[in-house]
Amino acid sequence: MARDDRPRRSAKRAALACGAGYVAAFAVAMAAWTVFETERAAKAMARAGQTAAEDMAFLAAAPLARDDRIRLSLLAERLVEHAGVRSVAVYRAGGAVAPFVVVGSSAPPDAPTFKAPIARENQTLGEARVTMRADAFRATPQEMLARAWPFWLAGLALTMGLGAVASALGNRGGPAAQGRGGERFVGATEAALDAQTGEPLPPPQGAAQAPGGEATYLLAASLFGRAGMAARDREHALRQGMVTAEGVAAEHGAVCAALPGAGVLLALGPSAEEDGAFHAARAALALCATLAETFDPTDDDASPMRFRYCLDAIATPLGDAPQDHPRVRALAQLAPLAPDGAVLVCAEAFARLVAPERLRLAAFDNPAAAALATEAAPHCLALGLADG
Repeated sequence: MARDDRPRRSAKRAALACGAGYVAAFAVAMAAWTVFETERAAKAMARAGQTAAEDMAFLAAAPLARDDRIRLSLLAERLVEHAGVRSVAVYRAGGAVAPFVVVGSSAPPDAPTFKAPIARENQTLGEARVTMRADAFRATPQEMLARAWPFWLAGLALTMGLGAVASALGNRGGPAAQGRGGERFVGATEAALDAQTGEPLPPPQGAAQAPGGEATYLLAASLFGRAGMAARDREHALRQGMVTAEGVAAEHGAVCAALPGAGVLLALGPSAEEDGAFHAARAALALCATLAETFDPTDDDASPMRFRYCLDAIATPLGDAPQDHPRVRALAQLAPLAPDGAVLVCAEAFARLVAPERLRLAAFDNPAAAALATEAAPHCLALGLADG
């Protein structure tokens, strides 16, 4: 009696169908990923370009007011050194055709350019223009393939599993197919994770291990956009910010001091808690939230003022004149680069965190930081508490 081979042929056809389906699904996924990557690159370039233009406008206000072409050129050169920035130009107000300062390579007319007005004391001084390199934000095919390898393996494992099931169903008389479970990749549980991407944050550059000894934690709250405010509004915001900061300082055992004309400083000495850096970060987030409520722009009686924050640590005494300390001046300059609702954490403070997973952290990447990071090294952003 002839043996019926139809089950075997059916199993083979099912396995071939699984393989073809895998190839088709992979092609569709790569096409969709290409579209997604193009949109992501455009959004990333727009965000980086507008941020660079606004930061350049903020930093250029004082040099442009005093016609300091050298300082403007230095700031522009440092921005151009970063990947993605093609050129930086500063124009004077009044419809000037030629830029007052321009640094970088020439760009075609259709190159993506981002603009931001340069203002000081309610007076428009000019405009900052930053031209970006679109190709710097797009992933290459090799990078896309490298990022997709987990999905390759998952799809291949699924295809092999479906093929094995089909073969087992076709070969009723053969041995049962034995599924083999793969190990789940967990990753480094002790590393600080980026709350936005889920990837581990890199350790601070040059810090092999957490520094020892007690430290004083410094939090600078800088009034953002103060150069373009009227003097009365600026003084009102600084006074209100000082009153609010004193309340937060009392709750967290900190010392509060004014940064004349710029903002507020909180200094936290050695804490009874084991993780003094976390205690300082928690105080910084509390000040951020409290000042945000104080200057809520939805409140008709409140002014639309915004403060920006930067946290760091020093191992040496702060001294009697904290506003003159080089690290304090550096933090006051770096704070405006932090986005709304976040605290910019510098490398020294981050390295002292005992349990960084207690915070929601995100990577910080701003080209303007390199022009200011002389006394402090910005590392990441604290978005909130992990359980908040």
